[in-house]
Amino acid sequence: MRAITEFELIQDNDRIMIGVSGGKDSIFLAYAMAMMRQRIKKKFELMAVTVNPMFSDSFDLAPIKDFMQRLDIPHYSLTSISRELLMLREVRILAIPVLFSVGEQ
Repeated sequence: MRAITEFELIQDNDRIMIGVSGGKDSIFLAYAMAMMRQRIKKKFELMAVTVNPMFSDSFDLAPIKDFMQRLDIPHYSLTSISRELLMLREVRILAIPVLFSVGEQ
């Protein structure tokens, strides 16, 4: 958090997308960003996206969606990404897999 405030890495009105796989690293990142949103004096939005690897039919998004809801972070999966999300401009992306990009079309 010190580096974020010292180097002003987050600005007012930033929209930050977090890639959430369901693993401990991305879950903790989402949690830490949610706590930071409450503590720093910047107004910014968070959103989370999960890319379903389609390795099996048993990939369960419910625990991820539930945790993101408790953190008040909108959650999207690759199978439910809306055109609105894909058309966002100026989104800072943290820990998102390099399986797709968000940008202008």
